[in-house]
Amino acid sequence: MINASRRRVVLADSTKLGRIGLAPICALSKVNLLVTDAGAAPGFVSAVQEQGVGVELARGRPPDGDAEGECRSGLEGE
Repeated sequence: MINASRRRVVLADSTKLGRIGLAPICALSKVNLLVTDAGAAPGFVSAVQEQGVGVELARGRPPDGDAEGECRSGLEGE
């Protein structure tokens, strides 16, 4: 399925980055975009970008708990 897709996007919170999982899904080289939170280590983000993978840092909910949080990455509506 990964090879048949036109675009591969990984959504992972920063606590999952740099860890070895139980079952690998695909090589990082097959990913087009990683969406994660601002807690991602800058060195990790740079290393991913050097592999040719785009990185978008998503914002969480505004401090007042407003459920209408903004999407800074521009992915909304795609």
